Amino acid sequence: MYKKIVKKCSKILLYGIYDFYKIILEEENGLQRKIKKFAY
Repeated sequence: MYKKIVKKCSKILLYGIYDFYKIILEEENGLQRKIKKFAY
């Protein structure tokens, strides 16, 4: 029972970190595009 809860929580945590990382990467890509626009 306890292990199941821990497994579920760690899965949610992993997905949360993954989503957060994806958002950061998308933000970085957006910034790079803005920088490129300013460069030209």
